[in-house]
Amino acid sequence: EVEAQGRPDLGLQALSGSFTREPRTAGLGLLITLPILDHGARRGRIAELRRLEEAQRHRVDATRREVRTDVMTAFERATAAQATLATFQDGLLERARRLLHASRIGFQAGQTSLVALLEAQRTYRAVQTEYVQARADYALALADLQRASGTLAADLIQEATK
Repeated sequence: EVEAQGRPDLGLQALSGSFTREPRTAGLGLLITLPILDHGARRGRIAELRRLEEAQRHRVDATRREVRTDVMTAFERATAAQATLATFQDGLLERARRLLHASRIGFQAGQTSLVALLEAQRTYRAVQTEYVQARADYALALADLQRASGTLAADLIQEATK
């Protein structure tokens, strides 16, 4: 638009009127506007628009880098959370359950002390709590990854903003 302001402009003008008691007069005219003396204003406007365009391009590039970093960070967090969860699912929970079961049987048979049984129960509860936390961490990490990558379901976003 600014570049077009430096070009000649054509226009058509129609006149009709009466200046005396004589019959009406009518006329048709052609207008030509020549932007000769703008004293560099047009070039200044073009230069300013180019600076604004370059600044916008830099903002877009910075936003892209930020999104890429957010996605990579969220992905790494989700991967780590998944590995932690896999540790529990690959046998840690089962080993804690077997230890508790063996301690109960040993206590009932008189071969294990009450302190050992209570310690086995405490360990089992701690492992369960850590497992629940690992599941929550994994779910949050996946949600962060979906948010960062722009794939978070629209209905979840609407529900969260209520």
